[in-house]
Amino acid sequence: MKVAVFSESLWPLGEGGAELATYLYARLLAELGVRVRVYVRRGGARWEGLDVAELGGAGTRKFHAPPLGARRALEWCDVAYFASAYWELVPLAKRMGRRAVVHLHSYDPACPVGTLYNARGGSVCRPETRSCWGCIHLQERWLGRPLWRAVASQVLNGLFNPLFAEAVRRADALVFVSEAQRRLFAEHFGDVPRSHVVYNPAPPLQYLPPGGRAVGYFGGLSPWKGVYVLLRAWARLGGGARLYMTRASALRSRPPGVVALGDLTPWELEEVHRSVSVVAVPSLWWEPFGYAALEGLVRGRVVVASDVGGLPEVVGGAPGARLVPPGDADALAEALEWALAADAAELGARNREYALRRFDGVRLAERLLKVLEG
Repeated sequence: MKVAVFSESLWPLGEGGAELATYLYARLLAELGVRVRVYVRRGGARWEGLDVAELGGAGTRKFHAPPLGARRALEWCDVAYFASAYWELVPLAKRMGRRAVVHLHSYDPACPVGTLYNARGGSVCRPETRSCWGCIHLQERWLGRPLWRAVASQVLNGLFNPLFAEAVRRADALVFVSEAQRRLFAEHFGDVPRSHVVYNPAPPLQYLPPGGRAVGYFGGLSPWKGVYVLLRAWARLGGGARLYMTRASALRSRPPGVVALGDLTPWELEEVHRSVSVVAVPSLWWEPFGYAALEGLVRGRVVVASDVGGLPEVVGGAPGARLVPPGDADALAEALEWALAADAAELGARNREYALRRFDGVRLAERLLKVLEG
């Protein structure tokens, strides 16, 4: 079977969970004997051992003209697997008689910004409280983009998101990364009868002996990641510990012990993991999956995460993890105190064993392959 994988990019050029999962699944499917060819918008042939081609397409990450080589790519394959991009090609794939599978790593197109987080209300979005234009504007401004771009994003999403939604509805199968994601997505999108849940595979990361009395946070400064709840919780803790925060160099007010870092390479991130014994994932939005939490488990770290979205499905069974109500700074502070005082070596080793067993890549790739085969 020949599978054409359509993705914005691949890890490590693309740093998100979708790019990491797509990279891992492309390799795992190839190891299972599938002929895999990956088409990316940018990057070209940078991944040794993978057949990767740059498909391009003029425009932005989300809004772009269909690439000229799309028909040729679809002619080559038996299955078109839309891992994180090019949903507009689903109708063409169907007309050409190809099986079309869409893998959803966010809440797009049920939500124009992909989070289903009510930016105005500071809580998960519900159908009766939707205010898409307001959320688009706020999130664009939070990301530091100029006013004209925020307005343009509102207009473009209003015009094109219904078209993306219709394209996704025409897919032969939808793949979600957690039951929680599928449930919330369906609440806004409608029935998703041809849907499957396939967890993201554990990345092949080495175990790291626990670092010092320190916590790692890898979510950046987006409010829906719970960064300001984490800072309030940290201020409640006693001294003697450090909090390493990545993608946070713009942070102005820093409580004692906070080390604000910028954008780091995967190898620099590994050094941060070496320095900590605890990973915090204090998200407010319904994380579809939560790779930061899974990577912490695989590295052998104690994990504290919000009891929201897909995070309980990732860390809920881990012996060295604790879930806290989202947005509760007191509960988060208490859980961090527990984690910093815990036997990090023993719990971390058990966390790694749990994560590698539950998110075994070969087993999950076999499950994904069954979906692709139909």
